[in-house]
Formats: sequence, C-alpha cells, structure tokens
Amino acid sequence: MPIFLFLFLLSLTVFCVLSYFERRNLLIAISFLMTVGTGLLTLVATGFFDNHSFISFSLLAFIALVFLGILSGPFLLMVTLYYNGFKVIRREGAHLHNFLSLGLALAITLYFSFFPILEEQLAGIGFFSILYVYVGLLIFYLVSLVILFILASFINLVHVFPKKLDYIVVLGAGLNGDEVTPLLASRINKGIKVYQKNPGSKLIMSGGKGTDEVIAEGQAMANYALKQGVPESDLILECQSRNTRENLHYSSALMPRGSQFALVTSYYHLFRALTIARIHKLKCIGYGARTKFYFTLNAFIREFIGYMVITRRKHIIMLALITVLYLVALALNLYLTSQGVIGK
Repeated sequence: MPIFLFLFLLSLTVFCVLSYFERRNLLIAISFLMTVGTGLLTLVATGFFDNHSFISFSLLAFIALVFLGILSGPFLLMVTLYYNGFKVIRREGAHLHNFLSLGLALAITLYFSFFPILEEQLAGIGFFSILYVYVGLLIFYLVSLVILFILASFINLVHVFPKKLDYIVVLGAGLNGDEVTPLLASRINKGIKVYQKNPGSKLIMSGGKGTDEVIAEGQAMANYALKQGVPESDLILECQSRNTRENLHYSSALMPRGSQFALVTSYYHLFRALTIARIHKLKCIGYGARTKFYFTLNAFIREFIGYMVITRRKHIIMLALITVLYLVALALNLYLTSQGVIGK
C-alpha cells in the first residue's frame, strides 16, 4: 500500500473516530487537515489528476486562490478588522470588549510597519536575533491555534448522523427590559427548530437574573418560546446561572442521568461552551445560531481568548516545551559552531 494512501486511511479513521466519540477538542481539526492533505497527496501520487484534466485545473485554480489569499491575508485581515472594529463600537457602544477587533488591527499594523524597521536596525545584535526567532515561534503557535479553533468550531456545527435528543439547552444572553434581544431570539429560534426535529424532547431555557435585568433570562426566554407556539409542558426553566459553566451545571441537574442533550448558543460561542462541557465530563453536542457578521468577528476573538483561559494549562506546557526545545537548539548550534562543524 502506498505510504500516502496509508496515511490518508489512518487520518480518515482518526477523524471518524473523533467525530463519533469526542469532537470537542482541537484534535478534530488537526485530523481533518491531515485527512484533506494526505487525500490530495494520494490523488497526486496515483496519477489521478493526469487523467482528469478539468479536476486538475480546478484544483490548481483553487490552490492559486488560496496562495493569493495567504499573500494578501494580513492586509485583508487588517482592513476587515478596522472596518469591523469601528462598526462594532458604533453599534454596540464603547465597551472594553468591543475594542478587540480594533486592538488586533492596531497590533497587526504596528507589527508590519514598525517591526521590520526595528529588525533592520538591530539585526547585528545576537540577542535580538534570538529573541526575534523566539517571538516568531510563539506567533506561529498562536496563529495555528486560531486556525484550529475556528476550524473545530465549524466542524462541531455539522451533525451528519445526529442522535435522538431528550433535552435541548438554550443558553441565555442579555435582555432588553423583560424582552429577549435579537441575538437571544436567534438562539431560541434555533433551539425550537432542534426541538421540533426531536419529538418528545424538552427545551431548557437557561439563564439567571443579572444585576441590571428586571427578570431572569430563563423566564424571558420561556415567554418568547410560548409566543412561538411551544407548549408550556415542554419548557423547563433554569434561572440560577450567571455564566456558561453554571448554565451547564444547573441545566444538567434538571435531566435524568444518561439523557442525550444538545447545547444551543450563538455559533461563535459554541466551541468554548462545548469545551467547558467536556472539561466537566458532560456528554453533549451543540447547535449554533446565526448572528450578524459585524458582531461575529469581534465575538470570535473574545471567545478564543476565553478558550485559551480555560485550557491554559495545556498551552503553558506547550509553550514551556517550545522554549526548552528552542534553548536546546541554540545550545547545540553554539556547540557545533565552536567545534567548527558549522559556520558562524
């Protein structure tokens, strides 16, 4: 068996196993990329594209577009972040968490405009060169995590063979007086659609009463669902939670042990919510509700930061490993240079 075909089948098997048993981690994204990559290499190695010119041309065109996207990616990302950042602030207010897109855009601007000048001025200083490479490794690790986080988020939105659900937990968000906001209404509407596809299931409306809210979010969500035609007998209220972890804790306590349930939240928030559920050993799947694009980009940045916080231990270990390996490589380079094995 050709090596690429073996690697493709191995990657596909890992991806299928993770998809069925535990897809709520970044390994699902890594296995997906490995499956796609080894699959393409297998097709190339077997001469598939030699006999299918149209497919070959289409693939080359796609690769060219991806390559152009990579080259122009930082500029396009910077422009998008500036546009998105100002739009979020104008529409959602000048709150600290709404400055994430704009802050990242400024950081990218400084990196591409200021850092090359600094590198040129300090290129002869050995310590700066060492620091420059080390910072580059950290940036590469962070960018890789962002890509895997986004990819894993979208993979967890897809359910090819969903199991029969007993409960659908809709996670709360802020209210407008005693009414749900458009963002929260989108979550409830998605939850109702999932509920309707699972006859006999129950909807759990999860959300407590914030200090600036007149009623509990769970109650406001239930009121909205009743207006959409959901029977009161199929609604369960959870009105104690103040965050996603408590949403999961208090909602799971309302279900019999072994129940099959799904989380419904905004799609940018889904992967972090599923990660919290996995950490607390709660088996569930997730469904994401759509929201406006201008809000999504800023929210994804916030969710990624939140994901890094709740999984910080493993990333601290990875960063420590990168640092140790880099220092070992430096020491080895210095030793080989001193022995004349390699040039300075």
